[in-house]
Amino acid sequence: MAAHAVPLLVLPSGTWRVALTFGVPVARIDDPSTGLAVYRIALTVVAELLAFLTLGLVRGWGEVFPRRLPFLGGRPVGVRGAASAALAGAGGLFALTGWFTYAAVAGIGRDASGTPSKAPSRKPCSPSATCRSSPGPRCSWR
Repeated sequence: MAAHAVPLLVLPSGTWRVALTFGVPVARIDDPSTGLAVYRIALTVVAELLAFLTLGLVRGWGEVFPRRLPFLGGRPVGVRGAASAALAGAGGLFALTGWFTYAAVAGIGRDASGTPSKAPSRKPCSPSATCRSSPGPRCSWR
């Protein structure tokens, strides 16, 4: 059941990126360049394709390498190899999430006003203001 849910969990952020690319006012854009638009669409497509790979965990096509692969075609996928790849992906995602959370809390980045001790205090804002200024699709899950 969880393998079937992964593509659906990736869908809101992809929808947000596509809407942002096509001009729907979901966030403020400082650099609406063509390269950035191509990057957003490519990121959405790659993320969805990788999310669909989780279905290989619960389907027959995920148990045997495709015959078109040289040296591996037709052989069963090893449990150790599949588990190692899954663990590496989960670890990388955990590391990225941890870093971006730390950077947001510590005020590191392009729009940062300095170190956290020198940063001006921020006033709390209403949920609608949070949705308008959100760098991601936070409001999709409310």
